[in-house]
Amino acid sequence: MKDIPSIYNQKATELKKQRKFEEALKFADKATEVEKEEKSDYFWYKKAVRCCEFGEYEEAIDCLNKDLSVHQKSYETYFLKGLILIQLKNSAEAIECFNKASEERNQQYLQNSQKVNQMKKVRKFEKALMYTDLSVNEKPLDSEFWHNKGIAFFKLKKYESAADCFTKAQQEKEIPKILYDQAKCELFLGNEEKGLEILEKSCNLDPNSKEKLRVDSDFSQLSDNKKFRSISGL
Repeated sequence: MKDIPSIYNQKATELKKQRKFEEALKFADKATEVEKEEKSDYFWYKKAVRCCEFGEYEEAIDCLNKDLSVHQKSYETYFLKGLILIQLKNSAEAIECFNKASEERNQQYLQNSQKVNQMKKVRKFEKALMYTDLSVNEKPLDSEFWHNKGIAFFKLKKYESAADCFTKAQQEKEIPKILYDQAKCELFLGNEEKGLEILEKSCNLDPNSKEKLRVDSDFSQLSDNKKFRSISGL
């Protein structure tokens, strides 16, 4: 990855040699500005997000690794890295990142909960309330987390683990796209009837699933199944 401050400083040095001091100063100021940005907590994470928007996944991974090396490790950084690794077809490492993301989220929750108890013991109730708010705002692992972790397991053909993740992703409500993936898991686990039942739910909740279903090779083995043909509208 290019070291932007070094490029600016090099340009400033060249301009000084040419006695173009005003232009040299501008490049030196730019180098200082970027160096300050790079020290901010969110610089590398935000740059990784921008790289993802342009499909520059390898550079995004470099940015996130840099973020993990210079800043406090966070759920967001590990989670985004996991998502990118799925795109790069590195599902095993993606799962490692999701596990680390989970550890960071749980650790932060536990730390805030412990501080609540500590403040209560010394009768500092206002601070206890503050940490209580922080603890409450520390969201549990959501459906997006479990869905993507399930996808990584599925790509590794660890279908039982994937199915477990998809179930956790829908603890609060059933989500069509997750039901769709869950149906695949059950099919690959040999639970054809259960898979069809889940698939029917997915299509009832989101009719667009039928279009996807008709061209999805993972369901090709069911092409002659009457219930499958009824669900897909074939």
